[in-house]
Amino acid sequence: MRIGVMTGGGDSSGINAVLRTIVTQADRNGDEVYGILRGWEGLLLGNLKRLTLENTAHIMYAGGTMIGSSRTNLFKVENGFDTALEVADKFNLDAIIAIGGDDTLGVADHFCSLGLKAVGLPQTIDNDVGGSDYCIGFDTAVTRIVEDIRSLKTTSASHGQDVVVETMGRETGWLAAVSGLITEAEAIVIPEMSISFDAVVAKIADAHQKGNNGCIIVVAEGCELEGCERIEQVVDAFGHKKLAGIGYGLRDQLQRALGSTIRCHIMGYVARGGDATAYEVTRAAEFGREAYRMVKAGGFGKLIGYRNGRTMDTDLEEVRIKRYVTAELIERIAELY
Repeated sequence: MRIGVMTGGGDSSGINAVLRTIVTQADRNGDEVYGILRGWEGLLLGNLKRLTLENTAHIMYAGGTMIGSSRTNLFKVENGFDTALEVADKFNLDAIIAIGGDDTLGVADHFCSLGLKAVGLPQTIDNDVGGSDYCIGFDTAVTRIVEDIRSLKTTSASHGQDVVVETMGRETGWLAAVSGLITEAEAIVIPEMSISFDAVVAKIADAHQKGNNGCIIVVAEGCELEGCERIEQVVDAFGHKKLAGIGYGLRDQLQRALGSTIRCHIMGYVARGGDATAYEVTRAAEFGREAYRMVKAGGFGKLIGYRNGRTMDTDLEEVRIKRYVTAELIERIAELY
């Protein structure tokens, strides 16, 4: 059996653990694995590489993806799906395991309707893919953010200056919510909650009155706050704005409202990189094993996800339903105000 595997969209730590696990499982059963280089782009151009035990050795904890990634949108490429199907046929691929977020997995779902057998794995630090309570990359990203906030706490306390920390997450606030709660940030602002700018000001002003002049304010990049301008950059191939700058906008407004100097720290791409955490590797390897098992069992058009404390599968089309921060976390954040 020949299995293609690809990663699309933004990378994260944990992907290589999936790749290594799939290769290991396939080797035990006499199957071949081909890495589709740079995501769907590789399937368009015929850029595939045989993955073996030798060339995937020592990658379990390594960050990034050894087969590369891109944001190629086959829906916007003329004859894109037809060309990709021809390449898959040329390489005699029996199935494809797609690793990525809702955009990448949405393409995989469409491939299934065209006859190309595919299985999906949720991978994004945003942790927002429908059909799974956990996405590959999230734990490592949260760990990176928590490490930075803990470091910022010491220097902000020393200088008596508050710090606004902006996290990634697009339209969801998973990274901001979890990292903010873990580090006991004074204020957390996420897209799923209607938190006014005045409420944030009141919270920080109250902290100052109680002697805390080194507050941490965590804000998700997708938030909209009245009077807080952002920098919006280019739009990617799937039509998503690369959001940036709400942290600076919030900082500027807070400085004017509080009359104090406030720092801003953008927790950007570093959250995607570096060695994966032990939990990440464990979960990713489990996803990889289940994806391979699903392919061998002929369970195509499925998403391998994690729900209610166990790995399970669901229909791949569920990735189109974005997963937002839970009511439980929202309630805990609301208690801050």
